[in-house]
Amino acid sequence: LVTVEEAHFTYSTKPATSNLDHFMHFVKTKAENLKVVLAESPKYTGLRAHDEAPRYMGDGFVVLASNLVHLYYYMDQAGKVPERTEMLCLPSGEMVEPASPSWGLDIQCGKGTDFSYGPWADRQRELLYKFFFPPDFQPLETTRIPQPGDMRTAKRFDIRLNTLNDATIDILFSKQKETRAIHMNISQGSFFDMSIPWVVENENGYNSKINGTLMNPEATTSLTYRDFLQCETLEFQIDMIYPKF
Repeated sequence: LVTVEEAHFTYSTKPATSNLDHFMHFVKTKAENLKVVLAESPKYTGLRAHDEAPRYMGDGFVVLASNLVHLYYYMDQAGKVPERTEMLCLPSGEMVEPASPSWGLDIQCGKGTDFSYGPWADRQRELLYKFFFPPDFQPLETTRIPQPGDMRTAKRFDIRLNTLNDATIDILFSKQKETRAIHMNISQGSFFDMSIPWVVENENGYNSKINGTLMNPEATTSLTYRDFLQCETLEFQIDMIYPKF
């Protein structure tokens, strides 16, 4: 569930990343008092797993709340694969193939930004992912490479999120209905990038990547020893490999 008090959208086009594609669609959004909430559907009558959220705020578990969020969604309008691929020369002298069509979402969070996550929220993410992309429990097949005359395809969906002001992160977990938390303050300039593959390029399956930097993180816990982490920068990189078999 996504709620906003006021939002403004602007759609336009501009030149594509590669000259092999036609143009790039993009949508700019300015959303005030945005909330992203994991909430139960009141009219759902099917089976329910007894899995209570560690904390409710209003109508559900608030994953993201911010006074102001800027969104930039972009997608190249793909062209066709040419009969002959012309290599590009980088400033280093290296010859590379033209980039695949770009596709992604940039998120900038302003003042009053709070993130909440944890084991319960991750289980809901998994349920949503399985709903929209249900597994067929079959070995992955390598994606067919587009041939000359076929439409070019985007190979990944890129997400970038950064904070324009100070923000907070709460990692919430519960045991025997008692909620515990890791609370973290981060400074402006913190960011993370996530690359989600949209094709299987080789025999090893595919690899999702997350990397980012937290600026001046100060973390405390609700346990006996409160101080958990304090440093100038915390850099992280996560590789999630999904094998073919």
